[in-house]
Amino acid sequence: MRYLLMIQLRADSSLDRVRRDVPQIVQHLSRYSGGNHEIAYRSSDGLTFGFLFQSDEDPGKLQSTLTAGTHWLSGDGMIVVEVGDLKAGLGSSRAWTWLQRHP
Repeated sequence: MRYLLMIQLRADSSLDRVRRDVPQIVQHLSRYSGGNHEIAYRSSDGLTFGFLFQSDEDPGKLQSTLTAGTHWLSGDGMIVVEVGDLKAGLGSSRAWTWLQRHP
């Protein structure tokens, strides 16, 4: 299955927190997805970002892994959405290319 993981760190997060915690989140996602993931978007301040990934695991497992294995704080947000059939796209972003190559 293909998914989009969207994360929003709480608004008062410092740049130091982003530098420390985001790589940990990516490491957990990499283990969960077997390395089969791609950044979909990132805000300019780094507090909001999303990754496309593939996994046969229950997305709830990823959620519990991230919240238990990282510096997850009250006020951080996460949602995992299943990505269905590709209907349309525009541009040549890495996310669009990833979706085309991972049906």
